[in-house]
Amino acid sequence: MDSINLYEKRIFSQNGEDGILEELFSRIGTINRYFVEFGVQSGLECMAKNLVCSHHWSGVMIEGHPLNYQHLRANYASFPNVIIHYSFIT
Repeated sequence: MDSINLYEKRIFSQNGEDGILEELFSRIGTINRYFVEFGVQSGLECMAKNLVCSHHWSGVMIEGHPLNYQHLRANYASFPNVIIHYSFIT
C-alpha cells in the first residue's frame, strides 16, 4: 500500500492535509459528513475548509481567540451548515 504522504494536497490546509483527508475518506467511505475542528483561527487555512467548500460537509468550528473568532464568524457567515463556537479548549 502507498504511503499516505503521497496524497498530500494543499487546497486550504497548511500542510497537505486536504489531500490526505480526501484519500482517507475515499478508502474508508463516509456515512455522516460532519466534522469538528478546533483552533481554526480565521478558518481560511484549516482542514475543514476543503470539506465545507469542495465537499459540502457540515460541522462545528471552535476558536478561543476573540479576534480570530470574529474573523471566523465573518468568513463562514454564508455557510449555514457550519456552526461557529467561541471557546478555549484545554
